[in-house]
Amino acid sequence: MVSGVEIRAIRPEDIQQAVDLDRRGGWDGRVDPDPALQQEMFARAARAEAAGDPLWVPNVWEGLTVAGEIDRALAFWVAAETGSSENLLGTVGVQGPSARGDIPPQLVAEHWWLDPDVVELVRLRVDRSLHRRGIGAALSQAAIDLAREHGYRRMILNTSAPQLPAQGLYRSLGFQIVARSYLGTYELVWHEFAL
Repeated sequence: MVSGVEIRAIRPEDIQQAVDLDRRGGWDGRVDPDPALQQEMFARAARAEAAGDPLWVPNVWEGLTVAGEIDRALAFWVAAETGSSENLLGTVGVQGPSARGDIPPQLVAEHWWLDPDVVELVRLRVDRSLHRRGIGAALSQAAIDLAREHGYRRMILNTSAPQLPAQGLYRSLGFQIVARSYLGTYELVWHEFAL
């Protein structure tokens, strides 16, 4: 556990802060300080689209919001300063198969999408000023623990290709890179964890 930080279930009064945190550090590549990596990713995605690569799909997830994912999640946690609800430090959620609803799976993810033993780690966000302090790992561990307690066999997640620090975090937790795909202008790196 991280000193001075508590991981707890999200509360209704936390939702706006979670939305704001998501906007400041969303999955769309804004979190990586290296614009060259972003441009390389955009170029690879454009080449995949132009070539008709079956692993490229239009960005049908564009309209998804953190508030919507909170509503669909099996569980959603926040990291906060111990005893405070004033300042959220991070968020994470777990979605089960029923939460996916009418969101079409990408070709690479279809076998996970349809598997009732697979959950997805979503919306891991940590305030940029607090990166590399163990908050992301603590949030992720809460998600892993819940999935195990509920008897799921695997957890998946995806992150954009330029997010190398996030990929390092996931590897340190035991996730393995198992696939890559393209979602609009983004190259997604898929990770899997055997629970």
